[in-house]
Amino acid sequence: MGDISEAPPVVNDARTPTLANVSRQIRRAAVELAVQLVVIDPAQVLTAGQPTSQRFHEMAEISRHLEPLAMELGIVIVVLCQLEAWGSAERQVL
Repeated sequence: MGDISEAPPVVNDARTPTLANVSRQIRRAAVELAVQLVVIDPAQVLTAGQPTSQRFHEMAEISRHLEPLAMELGIVIVVLCQLEAWGSAERQVL
């Protein structure tokens, strides 16, 4: 498969996907389907386990988890996130 337009889409439409579940699905897709690119949009739907008072810290945890997974599997993982979509109080802290 040389062109991204030829790649079949794999969709996870779970209502509240956890980081652990998404990681398992990414690993399975990389091994069984030879997936080379994963796009997570929006990252706001992911939960990393224990909720934190600031979503920014949870997004950092998600990033710290997905980066080594991508390196291990030799794939690209793109995570889209809108930090400005959250409350103005959090924006000022960032």
